[in-house]
Amino acid sequence: MISSPSTSSATPAALADLEQGMEQLKIANYYLRVALDQVADGVVIVESEASDPKSGPKVLFSNAAAAMLAGADPEAGLRGLGLNDLVAGDRDATTLLKSLRLAMENGGCHECECQLQSLRTQVPALCKWRVRAVFNSMRKLLNFTILISPAQASAGSAKTETKPAADDLDAQSELLRKENLAALA
Repeated sequence: MISSPSTSSATPAALADLEQGMEQLKIANYYLRVALDQVADGVVIVESEASDPKSGPKVLFSNAAAAMLAGADPEAGLRGLGLNDLVAGDRDATTLLKSLRLAMENGGCHECECQLQSLRTQVPALCKWRVRAVFNSMRKLLNFTILISPAQASAGSAKTETKPAADDLDAQSELLRKENLAALA
C-alpha cells in the first residue's frame, strides 16, 4: 500500500501541484453540473444499495429537470431522498426496484413506467424511467443513473385547445402559462 506523505513533509512544489489539481477538479465538476442541468430529461444518480430499506436507494445527485419534475426546488435538488419517496405508491416502488435489479442482469439497462410523485402538488405523473447500472472496470456496481421523462400521452387522448382571441389577453396569458408548465413537466 502506498501511503501519502504528511503535509508537513511535503514540498511546497508538491502542495502547489495538489492545490492546482483540486482546482481543476472543482472546475470540471462545475462544468459537468452545468451540462447535466441542460439535459431536458431528469437525471438522477442513486446509490447501488439501499441504506434504508423503507425509502430505497438514496439520491446522490439530481439535475434541475429531475427536481422540477418532482416538484422540488431545483437548487436544493433531490439529494438524500430515497427512490421510494419519489414514486406514487408501493406498486410503483416495487416496479422501479425491479427495474434496478433487471438493469444489473440485462447488460446494464432497463426501462419501466412508474408514477412520479410531485412533492409540491401531491399529484403523480406517469413517467418513463430509463435505468442504467454503472459498473467499474472490475464489474463492481458503483451506482445507478436514471433518466426520467414524462410518458407520452396517446394521440387520441390529446385535447385540442382553441387559440384565444387576439384581444383576450387574460386567456392568452393563461394559455402561455399552461404551455410553459407543460414544457417544464
